[in-house]
Amino acid sequence: ADVQVTVVVKAGKIQSADITSCDTQYPCSLIDGLPAQVVARQSDNVDLITRATLSYSAYRDAVHQALAKAQQGGQSA
Repeated sequence: ADVQVTVVVKAGKIQSADITSCDTQYPCSLIDGLPAQVVARQSDNVDLITRATLSYSAYRDAVHQALAKAQQGGQSA
């Protein structure tokens, strides 16, 4: 599963964590609700989606990596 995200961080807050590319075995619509969870929780700690575990994992990993890059100095990743 390959999911790419664009995370925007402004003034230390996650503004968005949009799915920009989604090449997964299951419909990407299954993980459409995850970006709102990231913004609401200000974290990559999103709810597991049992029907789309690989897509969920790919999304969470992509957000985690983007947040790590943003913390290293950039405002968006």
